[in-house]
Amino acid sequence: MGLREFVSLFTTNSFLLLILFFAYWHIQKQLVRGEPQHHNIRSMFILLTGLILVDSAVIFVYSLPATPSLLLIFKILLFCEIISFPAVGFVRYLCVWRTTKPKIARKINIIVISSIMSINVILAALSLVPNWSIYFEFNGLTSVNLGKVHWIFIVLTVIPYVFSLIINFVKWKEAKQRYNPFIILLINIIPLIGLVFQYSTANYHLFLISMILTFTVVVLDLQYHYAITDFLTGLYNRR
Repeated sequence: MGLREFVSLFTTNSFLLLILFFAYWHIQKQLVRGEPQHHNIRSMFILLTGLILVDSAVIFVYSLPATPSLLLIFKILLFCEIISFPAVGFVRYLCVWRTTKPKIARKINIIVISSIMSINVILAALSLVPNWSIYFEFNGLTSVNLGKVHWIFIVLTVIPYVFSLIINFVKWKEAKQRYNPFIILLINIIPLIGLVFQYSTANYHLFLISMILTFTVVVLDLQYHYAITDFLTGLYNRR
């Protein structure tokens, strides 16, 4: 990795982190403890922050001269990054599930999410084994290629967004009375578009950018609902 590319990627991550912190700072005082949806927003913020920091560490280690110890650190960081992407998606799915209130039992969610996350963790761990081309194929730090079954990681990452879209479409007619279904459509379509463009253009930052962008949309939508509530409360009190 050249110096110019390193500076570009690191600057992008710093900018994303700044946007993320500003968005969360803007809404944190209005988040209610004990409210499941608000807890999901906090969890999403923590996971996204960790994801950006880990990605920055991956970029930094990858820019250094290759050594066996750095390769081990690089693999561990990449493992953390791999398991974080689907985790963010499922936290968002739970937020959508609690908002739309479909007839899906909590136990089913726990079983499905735990199973998918376990599969991803196992495959991510096996990807670190030398000469095992699963998610990635390592040739030292100088060359990291996609593994033979990297498509499984893409599928596991996409699943929570597809689940969210299905629930949203099923509950669309009932939605307008309680929430804006277009927001849920937007925050799940954008990451999928980002993922497609990421692999078609070989720019692995696009998916991360799409997740930060949609987190900001969630925060703005929540802020909008609070503003409307405060306005209506003010009108009622004047009477």
